[in-house]
Amino acid sequence: MGSPLFSRVTCTTARGTAFRVEAEGNSDSNVHVQSARLDGRPLERAWITHEEIVSGGTFTLVMWSEPNKAWGSGPALAPPAGTRPVRPRPPHHGVAHHGGR
Repeated sequence: MGSPLFSRVTCTTARGTAFRVEAEGNSDSNVHVQSARLDGRPLERAWITHEEIVSGGTFTLVMWSEPNKAWGSGPALAPPAGTRPVRPRPPHHGVAHHGGR
């Protein structure tokens, strides 16, 4: 999981739900994720599922200047076996993006 370009963005999914990403403390110097929450609940893993995105909700990243090497680490927090890295896709014209830094 990398540093977000925007402090907040909301996307409308193909299901019509709104998925919001917020980056608390986001700045040019705070580029490391310290922790994350999904719909207000702590998220210990450094990944989210497609189903979590399309179900809608709020994904909050807490940013800081130093890395938190404990967050999202360890074998129990790895993505499920058989998952593939996500490749960037060109922008989809049917998805609305709002927000900014």
